Amino acid sequence: MRNPPLLAVALALVAPEALAPDVLVDASRVVVLFVPVLGFFAVGVTLAEEAEDGALKFPPPFTPQIGVAILLRSLVAPLVLLGIAAPFIDLPGAFLLAATMPAGLHIVVLAHVYGLDVPFAAGAIVWTTMVAVPILLVASVIV
Repeated sequence: MRNPPLLAVALALVAPEALAPDVLVDASRVVVLFVPVLGFFAVGVTLAEEAEDGALKFPPPFTPQIGVAILLRSLVAPLVLLGIAAPFIDLPGAFLLAATMPAGLHIVVLAHVYGLDVPFAAGAIVWTTMVAVPILLVASVIV
């Protein structure tokens, strides 16, 4: 009961198909497209607040910690996934591409809420995105 989205997913999996008419399914797919927009808005508000306090420069400087974040997201995460999954299944290439995705927008909001290093979180998002996008474009053509 502490996780309503998880409860909703569990109920959706056992609900009969008649409870999900095509109109509602189509509407849910449109609503899902608004989530990234709201996420970028929330991160923008958080970054603007940090910039007012003088705690954030844009673009964030490339630091050794940012280099480690790039390395972890682009190489270590896919290798860990491959190492765990390879003995059990034939892992599709798309899964490895998904493991290489840049750091998520939510980390800036979480860093702000919990008093963590917001400039580092913003830098991790910016730099992992700048590195991952060209890699993912090339890899998606190859895979």
